[in-house]
Amino acid sequence: MSDFQEQFLEVTPIDSLIFRDGKPFSVNVHSANGIFPPFPYSFAGLLRTHFGKEYSYDMEKMKSAGLGDNESFGDFYLTGSYLKKDDELYFPAPADIIHEKNSKKIIGLLSPKENTDNIVTNYPKNFTKIPSTDFQGEFLNFSNDFISATDMKAYLKGDFKAIKNIVTKDFFVSDEPRTSVQIDSKKAAGKEGKLFTVNFIRFQDSVSFVLSYKAPDFKEESSVATLGGERRLVKLTKINKFSLPEIEINSNRIKLILTTPAFFNNMQTPNLQIDGLKLVSAVSNGYENIGGWDIVKCRPRPIRKAVKAGSVYYYEIENKEVINKIKNLNSLSDTDSQAGMGKFLIGGW
Repeated sequence: MSDFQEQFLEVTPIDSLIFRDGKPFSVNVHSANGIFPPFPYSFAGLLRTHFGKEYSYDMEKMKSAGLGDNESFGDFYLTGSYLKKDDELYFPAPADIIHEKNSKKIIGLLSPKENTDNIVTNYPKNFTKIPSTDFQGEFLNFSNDFISATDMKAYLKGDFKAIKNIVTKDFFVSDEPRTSVQIDSKKAAGKEGKLFTVNFIRFQDSVSFVLSYKAPDFKEESSVATLGGERRLVKLTKINKFSLPEIEINSNRIKLILTTPAFFNNMQTPNLQIDGLKLVSAVSNGYENIGGWDIVKCRPRPIRKAVKAGSVYYYEIENKEVINKIKNLNSLSDTDSQAGMGKFLIGGW
């Protein structure tokens, strides 16, 4: 096993980028939309490509160096990928923070309650239900929005009134659609009626991504690489270790909040085999289809359904030693944890 140390890197966009979703695309489809933030796979691929250069992308040499091959990641781990702006980390907003339907005013946190009737759910029957009757009027969660690390710490404590602001995608990027035409290689001219649009994203000032990972030493203090669809330029800079929001848990009730999507074998909840840990309930942020492009095999990867980041899972624990065991987990995801899937934070409820 390779003796890889955890390292930290900042990825700063130089140009507009596009991160493709799992939908097939050709010029006959006429348009392609991207996703934001990108799935962790984009950053795992960025790093493995960077380290693979030293071995001329020879799979046997990369495997011997602990970087894996076409079928595995070897000893490489992407241990975290986070959005950053103005020296503050941001995370997908947890699904149990709710706001009034016609405003962004936070009105509370959802929480499991015993003896609630007339609630329909597709979660297991033994789950404690999440009632809506605690709040007046219609409400929604922040399913596509983001929360800062400072506000996330208040949320983990259960103090929703201390959350100052939840921001939208526009806080970080703006859409930049670009229209092109398919070229007829024989005529060196555009094909009639073959226009298509690709929606790039332009990053606001001071927006970047920070990564933590285990891999060979990142030798350069800074370098340039390509990321996302159409291989657009980004700057890579070595940085010091950054900290994530964390609180002291003083009760027997905790919740785990996904910060990146996760694959669960049952398509609903984590399968944590830890003594003294009982899954009580959950609030899902929905699902998303994850595919991508297999560079080695030159074909699309199979599309799989993942639980979205921001989903929340409520547990009861027997003692604090259970929390230590959870902290030692690399991921909640049943698969692809080395690619950065299933990362999480721990809060109380």
